[in-house]
Amino acid sequence: MRVTDSGCNARRAERDIATLLKNARDPKALCALPFARSLCEELALPDAATMVHALVNGALGDDPKRAHMYEAIRLCHFREGQTKARAARSMHLSMRHFYRVYTVAVKALVDHLERARARAPLAMDPVPTEHIRHTQS
Repeated sequence: MRVTDSGCNARRAERDIATLLKNARDPKALCALPFARSLCEELALPDAATMVHALVNGALGDDPKRAHMYEAIRLCHFREGQTKARAARSMHLSMRHFYRVYTVAVKALVDHLERARARAPLAMDPVPTEHIRHTQS
């Protein structure tokens, strides 16, 4: 999942990130993904669930400017597991604007992952589950 200037590789990386997110609430399915296992090894992280949480928190978690992006990913793929339509309503966004926010969030995850892979191993500190940012709606 190496992103280059080629649009094809960027789209593939976005699809791979979307697949990771889709399986984020199912650790067995997440660990079954071959590219998830290889990313864990490459980034020296213990498991795929930790890797996905570290990726999302590292790319979107602490930046107030990215709060909408973090919230869109969190509502759809982590604790709540809402549909995108329900997440858009929860965030008081139109579907069109929600998809804009969501698409930018996925691209931010791809960019963060590429920067982390460039620094690997030990590119991303594992995030203990008690420190994963969960906001209540």
